[in-house]
Amino acid sequence: MSDRARLPLVLGGHSLGGTAAALAACAHDGRFAGLLLAATPITARQLEPVGLDLGDLDAERRRTPSERVDPQALRSAWDLLADRFPVLSLPVMFVHGMGDTIVPARENHTWAARLKHADFIGFHGARHDVLNAPGHRRVATTIADFVLAAALDAARPAST
Repeated sequence: MSDRARLPLVLGGHSLGGTAAALAACAHDGRFAGLLLAATPITARQLEPVGLDLGDLDAERRRTPSERVDPQALRSAWDLLADRFPVLSLPVMFVHGMGDTIVPARENHTWAARLKHADFIGFHGARHDVLNAPGHRRVATTIADFVLAAALDAARPAST
């Protein structure tokens, strides 16, 4: 095994990629040093009947017909998250645009308050695409700080 294989892993994702990361963390709790979720839906939600309109990502983006998410595709994911996400033992960082209309910031703020080791950082002036919003350097710095802290904490030898 190489030295790289022993490095702590911090898993993360944005939007439905964050949902997938949260599902992986739920399936393998204890394997990861931390979980970073950017504008991520964790709670079951009703998307509009024809799918998600990606025009809500930011003011300049316009959707194409192929850019839709089937609302029925997520039902089993929501069930798994409802069961396992509340008891995750790893540190979780939520970063969120406060103007997000797809996944309202209050949802992840509530999750951060419920979890044992979680923080919520909201960015004013950002919408769902928080990673590319104005002020994205502050978002990137927040993420980098979390990843470094989680990895260093996981790499510390357990006290005896």
